[in-house]
Formats: sequence, C-alpha cells, structure tokens
Amino acid sequence: MREFIELTAELDAETVEQGWRTLWAKQAEAEKNEGLLVKRSVLNLIAVVADTKGAEAVSAIIPVLARQHPGRFIILILNPEKEMLTRQVNEQVQCQLIVDCSVQTCYEILIMPNVPGRAPDLPKFVQGLLHHEFPVVLWWRYIFSPNENLFNEFSRFASRVIIDSVSLKSPAKGFAKIIELNNRVKTNNVVRDINWARLTPWRFALAGFYDIPVYQPFLSGIDQVEIEYTHQLSRHNFINNSQVLFMFGWLASRLGWRPLSGIIQEQPEILHRIEMACGGGRITCYFRIYPAASHREAGLRRIILKSERASPGWFAVALCEDGCHMQTQISLPGKKTVEKISCLEVGSEVDIVGKEMNVGAQDDVYEQTLAYLERTEILWKPEMGETRQ
Repeated sequence: MREFIELTAELDAETVEQGWRTLWAKQAEAEKNEGLLVKRSVLNLIAVVADTKGAEAVSAIIPVLARQHPGRFIILILNPEKEMLTRQVNEQVQCQLIVDCSVQTCYEILIMPNVPGRAPDLPKFVQGLLHHEFPVVLWWRYIFSPNENLFNEFSRFASRVIIDSVSLKSPAKGFAKIIELNNRVKTNNVVRDINWARLTPWRFALAGFYDIPVYQPFLSGIDQVEIEYTHQLSRHNFINNSQVLFMFGWLASRLGWRPLSGIIQEQPEILHRIEMACGGGRITCYFRIYPAASHREAGLRRIILKSERASPGWFAVALCEDGCHMQTQISLPGKKTVEKISCLEVGSEVDIVGKEMNVGAQDDVYEQTLAYLERTEILWKPEMGETRQ
C-alpha cells in the first residue's frame, strides 16, 4: 500500500521527517487489517534527474529496486517544469513524501524539485535526511559534467556513485573526473558506469574470438580495426563518442597496442583513423559515423577485426536491425563464413542499476581502460566536440 502527501516547507530535514512519521502512522493503522509489514532499510539512494519525466521514470523503478535494496530514496529534480515552479510558495519547496509497502518491505521516497537559487543548500539538506549507518548511493541520472558543483558535493558523502558516461559532454574531461573519483582513497568512492555495463556483450563477443586456439594465427596478425557507430547529427545534440573510446581503449589496452599518431580526420564527421603499433606490426583503426534516425538509436553498430597481410581473414560483431540481437561472423581463407545470432543481453535500466548497486568494488578492467585512454591521450578531434584544456 502506498501513502503520500504533498508537503510545502522550508528546506528543513525535521519537517520532512515529521511528514514521514505521519505516513508511517497511517501505515501502522492499516497493518491492523492487512497483517504485519516490515519497515527495513539497507541503504540511502540519492537520484538526481533532469526533469519531471525523469523523476517519474525513477519513481517507477524504485519499487523494483526496493525488493533487494529497501531504504530511503531521495529524488531531486534539477530542472523542474515552469508549471511545477509556479506552485512554490515564496521560497518554500513543495515536496512529495511517499511511504510504500506494496513489496512487503516498506521504504520511503522524497520527490523534490530544485528551486532557482536554492541549489547550494541541497547537499546539506539531503545529508540531514540520510540514515548515516547505511551506505549512500548517488545515482546521477543527469548530464555528467566534471564541473557540476552539486555532483561534487553529493559525491563527497556517497560511498557509491552510479553514472552514465553516454551523457558526457566531454568524454576526455569526464573520464579524467571518473579517474579522480576512483582515486579518492579517503572517501572510498566506487564509481559504476551504466554505459560500461551496456558494452559487456560487445566485450564478451570480441574476447570469445581469442578463446579458440585455431583463430590465434589470424588474430595475432590483425592489421586493421573498424568501429562503426551511429549518431543523430543536429545542432541540438553533441556527438558522444564515449562508447567508441571505451571499446577502442579496451581492445588497445588488453592487446598492448601503442599509438603512433593522434586521431586523424579523413572526412569531416564521417571517417577518422589512428595508427597503432603492436609488437613489430602496424594497425590502422578506422572510426566510421553514420546518421541515426533518433538519439535513442545512436550507438555502436559494428566492430571488425581484419588480418589482410599475414593470414587473411576477418572477425566481426554487429548489432542486428531489431536492436535486440548481435551477430558474430568469422571469415577465414578456404572456409565457409561462420555466422551466429545471439540475444543482446544488456537488460533494462532497472536491471543494470540494480546490479550496479550490488557491486561494492571497483572494476579493474574499466579503470585500466580509462587509465590507458588518459595516459596515451587518445582523444577525439576538436571538430567533433572534443577539447582538451
């Protein structure tokens, strides 16, 4: 059973706590007829969203998360609609308090819009509402900018930070910020990246080629790599190449490639390449961009590993047209091309977030990939929205 109230109040933690106590009293009365329900907490979750639509999406996800992670959920709307702001009284904030026992384990939700000028007070206010004996998870479901003051403040008292690097305005600067967070030994931040989790099927598919001994002579002679991805090109969207950089950085760091050049622009916003060294050989990596019908359809489309000089052959992983399956192809000289279709088991947003909330350790391969990209300074050209300062 879900109980909620609209609360108009100053940014005062005690007033909010009193509202929750009122709702718990109603639940206690209901328990007399419906049986005993347990109030239990194991963590605090702070979800920072862009707008009301984002708040609704997170609010719909919380009942699923609460089955494994009951606790106190605080949703902050950074850019509420004008209609919502007009309901504010003077400098007061209208919050929605929820107590939900629909999953047999009760939990609490606070949904609060940000009022212009009050953002500096939010970290202190939110910190006053936390159960300090439990871990604090910051889910930054908003554009990730290293210079965002609110992110920096919230991450200081969060033991785990969940981000989505697909929203990076600048992957180069964003990656540097993630490395900085992971290196904060004293505050013990653990950064989990939803975008990296989405790439798990791609990494498994490529790694699977190297698990078969008969393919090793061909894979050791790789001299060309092509990474294809799509993006909706318009003045309203920046070109986000974080997935491309992740896959390229992961491959290069795992296989010991060394950059011989920076990103070379072959054709504006269409084709780029970089020259790499591997042992005594040379590898040319191409990045091809194709237009996407919508922002939702943007992302990786195909990765091809080619061996043309020593032992000709190619290995490819591609996203199928339905967006739900992956196709792997292997073509070797004198043999029939082998094809396999498998499900793209990425999971929904709630599945990924739920898994990331269960992980309390840093991902070494993720960190090594970021460190490789940072150390070798393999960055996009300024013409594609990337700058390094």
